[in-house]
Amino acid sequence: MALDQPTVPTTIRPAAPDDLQAIVAFEIAIARITFPRDPIVDPAVHEKKLRKALERGEPGMFVLDRGGAALGWLWVYLNTNFLTDERYATFRSLAVDETQPDAPALAEQLFGYGIAYARATGMREITGKVHVANVRMRVLYKKAGFEAEHLTMKLYLE
Repeated sequence: MALDQPTVPTTIRPAAPDDLQAIVAFEIAIARITFPRDPIVDPAVHEKKLRKALERGEPGMFVLDRGGAALGWLWVYLNTNFLTDERYATFRSLAVDETQPDAPALAEQLFGYGIAYARATGMREITGKVHVANVRMRVLYKKAGFEAEHLTMKLYLE
């Protein structure tokens, strides 16, 4: 089944300070999914971190824009392995506005853009973490050819 084409096209562009409110909301949504027991949901905490990154001109911060509204957020962090000096990318954040009827297609578009960005910057490896209960994101990783490599185990001592 083909998705209906949106009447207003989407573009992916570098994140800007004007996007900060939308990006903070995406980060809070990510925190709720990624850390369900104790998410950081204080907007001021996220805003401080993101504002600093934007002011530094941190590369790899993108929004998916439709008609001037940020409908998606992607942060691809470029790293260097301190032992081998090999460079790699990490999908640090990825979220889309789930109220959009084409949200799954938007997520795929943004995810694909992240892979293309990593490739264009010379990265040969991309890593990403996803909470075990985040099935939609796990499916997106799998669909793009990612394979599970590590598993984090936790025991909460109450």
